[in-house]
Amino acid sequence: MGNSDTEDAAKGDSTQKRFFLWLSLICLAPLACLFFELWHYPRLIAGGLAMRIMAASLLIQGELPYYDFWDWSQPIVFEMLKYPYMLCTTLQTWHVPITHAAFIPLVIFALVIGSTLLTGAICAQALHAAERQTDSVVTTDECKSNRNVVVSCLLGLALTLLITRFDFGDLQYLFILAIVPWFCLRWFAHKQVKVQTALAAFTGIIAGIGACLDLPYLFVYLILELTLVLQSRQWRCLLSTECLTFIGTVAANLLVLSQLPEPVYTAFWKWTMPLKWLNYSVFDSMIFAPQACPNRVDVMYAMVAAGIVSFLLGKKYSIFIALPSLMFSGFALYLLEGQGASHDLILTIFAITATFICVFLLGVQKVIAILAEKKPDLKLKLSYQAASYTVVLIASVTATALIWQSLERDRTLLADCIRINCSQGKEQLETLVEQTSKVGDSVSIISQNIEPGYPLLFLAGRKPGSYLLWGRPLWLFAWLKGHSQLSGPMKDFYDHTYASIRSELEQNQTKVIVFSNPEPFDNFELEQYLRSLQLNFQELDKKGNYFSYKNHQPHEYSGYNFAYRVLVRQR
Repeated sequence: MGNSDTEDAAKGDSTQKRFFLWLSLICLAPLACLFFELWHYPRLIAGGLAMRIMAASLLIQGELPYYDFWDWSQPIVFEMLKYPYMLCTTLQTWHVPITHAAFIPLVIFALVIGSTLLTGAICAQALHAAERQTDSVVTTDECKSNRNVVVSCLLGLALTLLITRFDFGDLQYLFILAIVPWFCLRWFAHKQVKVQTALAAFTGIIAGIGACLDLPYLFVYLILELTLVLQSRQWRCLLSTECLTFIGTVAANLLVLSQLPEPVYTAFWKWTMPLKWLNYSVFDSMIFAPQACPNRVDVMYAMVAAGIVSFLLGKKYSIFIALPSLMFSGFALYLLEGQGASHDLILTIFAITATFICVFLLGVQKVIAILAEKKPDLKLKLSYQAASYTVVLIASVTATALIWQSLERDRTLLADCIRINCSQGKEQLETLVEQTSKVGDSVSIISQNIEPGYPLLFLAGRKPGSYLLWGRPLWLFAWLKGHSQLSGPMKDFYDHTYASIRSELEQNQTKVIVFSNPEPFDNFELEQYLRSLQLNFQELDKKGNYFSYKNHQPHEYSGYNFAYRVLVRQR
């Protein structure tokens, strides 16, 4: 009896090793393709990532976040980017030929590999524990179901990271690196399957950091946990190690935020956070004009299809209840941001991709089972399991190739769009900025979108010349003033912002000013602004354009995309 148990255990371990070896192979193709993309196209960096890297560099120089420079990202984001930036600077002093634009994406790619390995480690331990404790009556079905979830999450993560390559390093991109390992861990936990305490605690810390990246992300975790609890009725799972470390990490972050020194405390809690919540409630009518926001109907149709599939299969397979909670939470984030940008759909895309992979796996298993039942005399060269592995591996490579071709097509269409417009005498904004300034000069770009200011300034080696790293507050100030709500701390923020703008115009630091049309300034500020411009700057005859092919990635925008006015400081 003892020998039989030992043989079964050895056989199970061997099967699991083969499973994870195959899983590594199917994830290798999209991850290798993503690395090639980063290496071959280093200038295609997300605007949000570029802006936050610039903010981290200002933080290193001793400037105060939210008071000396402004972006409404959380302090933990600046801190996370500060250390890779300092490491790259140190390497440069040792004459290592690497730039920040190349080094920091490689660091983030290392996080991609780390998230994949962490998810794999969780799934390996969970599968091993599940197969040990499952009754022999239901072992086969239970093992298939668990392995389908593992493949769906890991391959779904790898493919999503490649699909959203143009948003590489943006906040939601980093967020899914934290939430996917947590999703796998909690899904197994609610099935009474546990992993090692140290691994669970580490995953809880990583998930807590992910929740601190932006205000609404915490609600995604809460919705996911509520869905799993209502499904499993296992309330005791909330007292697990990972939940305690998750709560501890979020609490530690809140404690740090509550102890920010002045004037950062006021600028963060009384200026920045209220303005960010206001942004969630302000209706931006500009994005409803033709091509005024990215048209991601592909994601919408896929979400509807994934929702229908989940509704049909949810009663039989619990994963089709858990994944839609992520999908609709991600879509809620997209609606909350209200800009229609692709980088707000990354979580939704992951959930859709994982759902379709799970359906595909069920379909493959069903087809092979039918063949085995109807033709029992047919001797296949491959076993049932090997045949399934081969089909999924081919599908993974095919999907990777199709995604890569789609990325290449998007780049080609944008390049053709730029070439055609430039041949008609229009100037690219990037060209005008490089012609009118030199490396190290301060350039101020006033636009309600992060693009085109970033990654332009970051890649061109220019410094942000404005207190506002991007100009969204100016539009929100105009809304507040128009609705007679500009008072209290928000009035102080308004005064501080415009005092900084006037100072930038009058001093000799800012060399070039670029601002969008329509202008965000109210009549009083516009009068003073124009007076300072006339005294210190001269407008170029040419206007700079941010070319985009039908508002499609890699160049997206929200609202109007009129040509930008470029003003150069008079000598």
